[in-house]
Amino acid sequence: MYAIAGHLIGSSDNIQYAEMHKRATIEFFLDSAEELSPDFVLVPLDVIRPSEFDGLSLQEESNLRLFACELVQEAGIMLKLPQVTIATAMELLHRLFFRCSFVRVSLFNAAGACLFLATKLEETPKKIRDVISVLDHLIKLKRRTPSPVPVLNLDSDEFALLRKQLVKTERLLLRELGFALTHLTVKPYKYLYYYLKVLKLDREFAQTAWNYINDVYRTAVCVSFPPHVLAVTAIYLSSHALNVGLPEVEWWLAFDCCLEDIEDVAAEILSLYQMKKVTIDYVTATIKKYEPQFIDKEIRTPETNTKSTTPTTDRAEVAEAESKPKTTEKQKAKKHKKDKSQNKHRSSHKKHSERSEKKRRKFK
Repeated sequence: MYAIAGHLIGSSDNIQYAEMHKRATIEFFLDSAEELSPDFVLVPLDVIRPSEFDGLSLQEESNLRLFACELVQEAGIMLKLPQVTIATAMELLHRLFFRCSFVRVSLFNAAGACLFLATKLEETPKKIRDVISVLDHLIKLKRRTPSPVPVLNLDSDEFALLRKQLVKTERLLLRELGFALTHLTVKPYKYLYYYLKVLKLDREFAQTAWNYINDVYRTAVCVSFPPHVLAVTAIYLSSHALNVGLPEVEWWLAFDCCLEDIEDVAAEILSLYQMKKVTIDYVTATIKKYEPQFIDKEIRTPETNTKSTTPTTDRAEVAEAESKPKTTEKQKAKKHKKDKSQNKHRSSHKKHSERSEKKRRKFK
């Protein structure tokens, strides 16, 4: 970055770029370089996703991600959570489904677990009963439940089961992410704030760029590029949408970005606006189409009152069975010999007792 900047600063035609780079470096980069820790893992865009192994196409997988993110967004608004917390929940959701399949982990339980964990990470805590109640209400609304929508009874078995499923999915989320969560609090919103100050852009421009960052979290690119690239892309798209002129030089180089990355993120955001609205009926039908024969229903099924003919597997019972030592043929033979010896001993003891009883009777 400094080599590129030095080369451009040396030119007499780039005084504006030099001043912009100077402000950006002094005000921001030197103070934030340590925030991107080694735990900050970026997922390549072309990686094969677990859902693809279960038969889902890339478009179907993207539709399910979009629906899950919209569900998190609506639940976050109802819970009066800040947008940063909602963005963290969406990032958790994307990372989880880069490790797990939509077919094998319930989208609804995952949305609740990610939102609940995000409230802890961003220090905006909400009670688990509030998260479950809001999600249950939204799901019933999306299923067109007759009005008025029945309120979830917190003393019912249904609530107890939903709570158990959410906690179990949260543990799965933590395990799949390796408990490395510190980097998730680094968001592009802070980068955007400093970049807008450096470029001296107005409030309307800032709001448009903020909206683009909100939208980028509905796509998987939010875990494929670092936060500062997402912030620069939001500025890039906003300048085109509002016809606002930016420095004619390659201004993004001052923020340590390349045009290729910006165009990749921008293409994903713009493709999001071409997607059709995803309904809950589509989600249910898609997952049911690819549902395998053996699934842990306590994680998978969001419904609590529906019956299924699909055989289930209790992981606790499997783990308990696997933990028991296996008996070999040699051990079986040894056990049989021991049992035979014990039976022989019992038989001789019985005969001895009978003889003793006969002697006592004869003596009398």
